[in-house]
Amino acid sequence: TTTKTEIGFHGKKVGNIVWFFAPPHFVVPFSLIMSSVTYSSTRGGQKNLDFRTVVMTGLAHDRGLFVPDSFPTVTTEELESWRSLSFPDLAVNVISKFVKEDQVPADKLADIVKRSCAAFRHEDVTPVIKVGGHHVLELFHGPTFAFKDVALQMLGNFFEYFLET
Repeated sequence: TTTKTEIGFHGKKVGNIVWFFAPPHFVVPFSLIMSSVTYSSTRGGQKNLDFRTVVMTGLAHDRGLFVPDSFPTVTTEELESWRSLSFPDLAVNVISKFVKEDQVPADKLADIVKRSCAAFRHEDVTPVIKVGGHHVLELFHGPTFAFKDVALQMLGNFFEYFLET
């Protein structure tokens, strides 16, 4: 069977792999187009790990931090469409650029983000206020009143999801 993606790649299924072709001579398997970003240690000891492995590992074995191997593209139109989103909806859109459904299904990701944001005391989660002509991001509305709550609330919920699946 032949198919076409939103970005103009034409694909043909050969065995269990869908190969996509784009002129003049660019060929990639479907899994490279639609799979999640991989992560590697900043010290080089661990490479090309999936999101689940990175979350469940924490620090790399070489004591490095895991960073994305590539950064997804965000179009101007996407940025404009994100302008009016709530914090949870924006978080889902940004995270889904790095974590595709092969790692966390979209409905589960939305649930993880929603539950994570519910722990914050402000409806905007991390509101931006104006102070003396400057815009300031408040990161202290989480359960421990610390900036780390923004990441750690989600991390705990990702742990829970991965332990259940």
